[in-house]
Amino acid sequence: MSDAGDATVFSRSRQVVFDKPIAKAELEELLQQIMNRMGEPLAYNGVILGHIKALARLPEENQYLFLSVTRLDQVDRKVSPEWSRRQGPIDRMELAVNALVFGHSSSEVEKIVEESLKKAGMI
Repeated sequence: MSDAGDATVFSRSRQVVFDKPIAKAELEELLQQIMNRMGEPLAYNGVILGHIKALARLPEENQYLFLSVTRLDQVDRKVSPEWSRRQGPIDRMELAVNALVFGHSSSEVEKIVEESLKKAGMI
């Protein structure tokens, strides 16, 4: 961790198209893993000095899953009612990742986010 100094703000959105459709529960687990994978190198003693947030939106109106992490032991989730009622596989989504962290450069944060998404097959 470098000097805490000013906060680094990072934001990136991308369209994700899956090679083969996946179940909602599988996507939720995958997104939770991504959040943890991004958080680990950005945390200090298990706490992220700032936050990481992700918004997964499906093409259908008002279907989203929002995730937030400030501590490695907990990923907070909020889902739309439409997401909760969702049935059937998911073949695409828009994923927005936002991070505000202290002690890391913008290039470090970007690399961590990109590597986390790549390991999950989302790039």
